Amino acid sequence: MTSKILYIGLFILTAIGTQVQAQSVKNKKVKTKFLEYPKVPLAGNNTESLKIDFYTHDISLQDKQMRDVKTTCVRKLGSKKEIVEVTTFYYNINYTAPAAIIKISDAQGHLLYAEKTANVSASSTKFGYQKCEYFRSDKMKADYAKGETSFKVKLNQTSQNDAFQKASTFVNNAIFFNYAEEEFKVASAKGKNFDYSELDEAQAMAVDAYKKMKKNWTDQTAAVELQKAIGIWEKTLEESNIEDKKARINQKITMALHENIAIASMFLTDYEKAKIAINNSVALIPAGLTTDRTEVRKALKILIFDRARAYDWNKDLPVVTKRHKLSVARHPSSAFAQGKKDLAAFRIEKNVASLQEDKEIRDNDIAAGKANPYTHKIIYSVATGYMLTLPSATGEASIEAMLAANKERLNAFPVEVTGLVQLNQLILKNNNIKDIPKDITKLNNLKRLDLSNNQLTTLPTELGQLSNLKKLIIKGNKIPKAIIDQIQDQLPKCKIIL
Repeated sequence: MTSKILYIGLFILTAIGTQVQAQSVKNKKVKTKFLEYPKVPLAGNNTESLKIDFYTHDISLQDKQMRDVKTTCVRKLGSKKEIVEVTTFYYNINYTAPAAIIKISDAQGHLLYAEKTANVSASSTKFGYQKCEYFRSDKMKADYAKGETSFKVKLNQTSQNDAFQKASTFVNNAIFFNYAEEEFKVASAKGKNFDYSELDEAQAMAVDAYKKMKKNWTDQTAAVELQKAIGIWEKTLEESNIEDKKARINQKITMALHENIAIASMFLTDYEKAKIAINNSVALIPAGLTTDRTEVRKALKILIFDRARAYDWNKDLPVVTKRHKLSVARHPSSAFAQGKKDLAAFRIEKNVASLQEDKEIRDNDIAAGKANPYTHKIIYSVATGYMLTLPSATGEASIEAMLAANKERLNAFPVEVTGLVQLNQLILKNNNIKDIPKDITKLNNLKRLDLSNNQLTTLPTELGQLSNLKKLIIKGNKIPKAIIDQIQDQLPKCKIIL
């Protein structure tokens, strides 16, 4: 019994020791400020000539519950008054607060910018709360029934006014230069078996630079420090090995360093480098994988691309933070549908532009050998793990979709795929692949390999080294039984589907 306890204790200590030795990201939070450029192109557009429209809609009353509360009231006894505690009744009323949209157009009516400044949200209010006259519930009910319409009108007006004030603040920040408060993390790394002193140095320099920029945005020593930090991060990334979790600069650390470079470059207004860096970080996030950190990186990407557009539009303008009063047109609730339509049109145009920029950056990286052409096509889910399907499934059954899929069929095994060692499932069915490379052994995390309906007449014996393979689908090929039996002998736990 004692030996078992000792063994378990040693096992736990070993596991803990292994965990401590694992390489991981080490963050430091920093608060600073950032010079926001106007979100609309002001060159040739006078701010006074801009047309600003505000759209919202009515609230929606939901359920209500009667409740009671102890209330301090004054009771008259003849000529005397006394303070008493009374149980009074009130309604707690749930309602849906309205969404709000702001739209900015030039003097000719061309849409320059649109954004939703408030989302539909659940809220609540009270009717008759702590009113002494409602010590009887029937009186409170009767008064509410009598004044429900006016109560709703007043609540609706208050909600819309709140939304308008919030939108007005947003508009001021969208049209004028302003300094925005920022808080984010700067990454270094830690691991018992490796020295990360150069990353600690870069982290300290960057944090110091951001603090200086909070006091003085144009501090030149801060800019120099950020440039030095970027140089260290770029040098360290030369040894990145995203396939090996035990590598000094593994995938997690690689993503964090790209994020560091993206933020620092944004602060230096080097937006081309910022966009490439954040793309490199986000590209390592498989489709379908959602964590707090992945969502932060995706949001950062949107922010960088938005700020890059604002900077390109207005970089030649003098930085003036002084503001003047803007005229905002408030539209009735009946016009909210038009506001939604304009917002949708603006977002489509913006998304198309962003996708095109993404593609250009990715194509350049692939051409330069800096990126795997299939990384962005990997999909992740808890059920399937990391999965790659080629050609990519469209989910459409139309003749046009089938013709497009037929055109994209692979005539050879894409050798770049063997570099995606994280893959758990590889689906290459319905192609024209004639042979499988021996390098497929690199994909040792594969659990499912679908090669059905290709033009295979053989399989490499190296396929038998994929020790984690649970399912091999090779129907629709002309592979000799002897080769299949050999693979089955090598992988007795793998189900081969013919």
